Amino acid sequence: MIFVLEKFPRKKTWQAVSDSLLTKGYVVTGPQCLSKFSGLKRTYKSIKDYNNKLGNGPRTWMYFNIMDSIIRTKPYMKPIATVSFTGVKNYATNNETVSNVASETLSCELPRKKLRQIPTVDKVVLAIRQNKTIDEENRERRHREKMEQKKEAHDLLSR
Repeated sequence: MIFVLEKFPRKKTWQAVSDSLLTKGYVVTGPQCLSKFSGLKRTYKSIKDYNNKLGNGPRTWMYFNIMDSIIRTKPYMKPIATVSFTGVKNYATNNETVSNVASETLSCELPRKKLRQIPTVDKVVLAIRQNKTIDEENRERRHREKMEQKKEAHDLLSR
């Protein structure tokens, strides 16, 4: 199943995500999935905005790359076009439409939409599991190192 489907009702999309997660053993509802994803989007946008400001050291987040691949080009993250006025006052007369005035005073070239593969739920779940495995391995390694240090300190004190 494709993670984000265009022209598919939002409620049905999140219910499909919920159903897919249920087959993987995760019991969550569609609204819970929507709520979680909304929180992930807020965190992603917050980090992206912070990192785009000059003088800030970059913030990191373990899910940033996954979220970036999912929503980087969405209009609410990167507008298709922005409008700025040059200071020239052009007003539409009764016969002119505002769009004619706008097209005369502003030039806006829409970028071509790049085709990219949208991650599936399975890929997102796999990436999360891989991150969890790496975290567990690092935790075990740190524990072993700490235990070795304690043993060395005990040996030194025993002499």
